[in-house]
Amino acid sequence: MAAINRTILGRCLDRWFAWTRGLPAERCNYSMQDLKIPIDTKNKVTAKLYLPLDYKPCGTILIRTPYGIDLLSSLPLARMWAARGYQVLLSSCRGTAGSDDELVPGVNEANDGAAVVTWMRDQHWYSGSFAMLGGSYLGYTQWAILRDPPSDFKAAVIHTGVHSFHDLIWGTGALGSFIIAWADLASFMNRGVGFIRTILHFKSQNKRLKPVYDTVPLLGAIEQHFEGDPPTWLRNFITNPEATSEVWKEDNVADALRKANIPIFLTAGWDDLILPQVMQQYSALTGRNCPVALTIGPWTHLGAQRQSKLSDTLAWLDQHIAGLEGNTRRAPVQVYVTGASEWRDLARWPPPSQSYELFLRVGGKFTVEPPSPSDTTSTSFTFDPADPTPSVGHPLLFDDGPGRAGGNTALATRKDVLTFTTEPLDSDLEVCGQPLLEIHHSTSSPHADLLVLMNEVDAKGFSRGISEKYMRLPIPRDSGAIEVILTDCAHRFRKGSRIQVIVAGGSHPKYLRNLGTEENAVTGVEMQKVEHTVHHGSSMVSRLVLPVTPIDK
Repeated sequence: MAAINRTILGRCLDRWFAWTRGLPAERCNYSMQDLKIPIDTKNKVTAKLYLPLDYKPCGTILIRTPYGIDLLSSLPLARMWAARGYQVLLSSCRGTAGSDDELVPGVNEANDGAAVVTWMRDQHWYSGSFAMLGGSYLGYTQWAILRDPPSDFKAAVIHTGVHSFHDLIWGTGALGSFIIAWADLASFMNRGVGFIRTILHFKSQNKRLKPVYDTVPLLGAIEQHFEGDPPTWLRNFITNPEATSEVWKEDNVADALRKANIPIFLTAGWDDLILPQVMQQYSALTGRNCPVALTIGPWTHLGAQRQSKLSDTLAWLDQHIAGLEGNTRRAPVQVYVTGASEWRDLARWPPPSQSYELFLRVGGKFTVEPPSPSDTTSTSFTFDPADPTPSVGHPLLFDDGPGRAGGNTALATRKDVLTFTTEPLDSDLEVCGQPLLEIHHSTSSPHADLLVLMNEVDAKGFSRGISEKYMRLPIPRDSGAIEVILTDCAHRFRKGSRIQVIVAGGSHPKYLRNLGTEENAVTGVEMQKVEHTVHHGSSMVSRLVLPVTPIDK
């Protein structure tokens, strides 16, 4: 199909969108052309090519997405960069947006990405090198190509992208329900239903899928929801929890973290479920001295991809693809410190810190003093899978709302959780890094999960989550303390506020409940209550270790 130039209405839309994202003025107009790109001998994927008009291209950007290539995707992904002088090839993934074959998340992205790059090199407009950008699944498509890095792949911008679907879905040991929601959304989008209906479908997911999450057996409820024809890949994903399963053979592209050696810009949000994988990527890349930048803001997963610092993305592209000067990053690491409400420039993450210990005590107390020699206390609660502890106050993958800001005050008052809270702090306390909870914990059944939430309680009693960890307890397990490493955070606890830890046995439906029995969580129906006991006496000390950093006066 022949190329068409951007219309006046399109120019107005682009400028409004770029203004809302804090981008500088446009550099040029551009044209658009629909394409079909061969990815093997039988199949092609749809694509759109954006070329600057009357402007020497700054370079080429490749974007591979399963979410369509129409206005909904092109406005935030392609059009803004084309208007700033970059050639942009926006390519769909197989089985999406009218492309051939079927989408199986993660399975074909390395080979398909390589095929698109090979085709792109043969085009007359190709600039000789390229960058990639995008978030979430679009980050995965970048890591997939970096498993075998092309020599002309010069820079990447990965907004909260995964490198292992297995770790995202099963990394806690429990099934993450978001993969069911993702399959529901992907199936709906691939019907070509349009922008408005897609948004309405997304907004109604929590209500529509709640009966699925709450029903046993789960697999039967999923089959009913998809009218007897759920995606084969979804069935495979939820019934194969072991990473060694053949189902996950092509999924994990973590070897890209050992091979990539190009400038990579990573972003995430503190309220982002993908944050642990982003921090793993950052650690692996910096450990190899790969040129990497990291930005973490006060965002959810979706918010991190709509964040207002897209000017930093343009600066990264201008520096590493276009070779433009004068628009460089202030510091390798930029993080937003919640509580202090300020951005912090750092040389590395985490910054230097000192350990600050708090001890779990009887009566829900949380103190800097360890238990006395005569203290042999413990506290118990019961998790009931028929009335599971709800997902409150910590990040959900598709949470487009307040993330942790919604608070978990209601959760702290439930009978199926334990709460430990300090007295009001005498001074500000800033925590940067990963909190560690060493907890002596036992259960009446080996089939149990553990949720730990670290919160700040303000003077009005409002409890807001700061960091958390969910895990399915191993079978068998040692009798000693369990080391629970919570997610990274950067937070200033204000004077007068209190530090709180909540211990629970579930977070349903974020992680689908442990049935408390030997039955498979996906196909089982038998449920059993499980008693959890936290020991916090002198012989079984349970403590929280916080990485505390100095506060500039």
